[in-house]
Amino acid sequence: PVTANLNQIIAEMVERYARSGKTVTTELEDLPPMSLRPLAMQRLLATLIDNAFHHGSAEVRVRTAHGAGEITLSVLDRGPGIPAAGAAAALQPFSRLNTARGGHAGAGLGLAIAQRIVQMHGGQLELLARSGGGLEARVTLPV
Repeated sequence: PVTANLNQIIAEMVERYARSGKTVTTELEDLPPMSLRPLAMQRLLATLIDNAFHHGSAEVRVRTAHGAGEITLSVLDRGPGIPAAGAAAALQPFSRLNTARGGHAGAGLGLAIAQRIVQMHGGQLELLARSGGGLEARVTLPV
């Protein structure tokens, strides 16, 4: 782990998507530097953003917030979402929710890997229904 600014990592990832023709909108609050593994965070972001584009619509938003000794990172989309009962299962290895999120196929490892990256940083990953439709993949990390 190194001391880094999560918003800087997000900005670099958003620029990569922009170069490939995909727009990711950001709402980034000022964040304190934190101890993290930059490559693991890039992998986490790529997984969550790729899932949002694959299962959602062209509207993908990344939001950060800081408060109460923690940082919140959210990746939001306007796709079909995941039923509340299936959210925990979606984080398990080889789990594919065929009826959720448009029925797209995959190996079922992306979110499980994302979950492990978040846990490695002492945080929590939640998949939540988004107000107005869609999904919020919310990562909460201790500062």
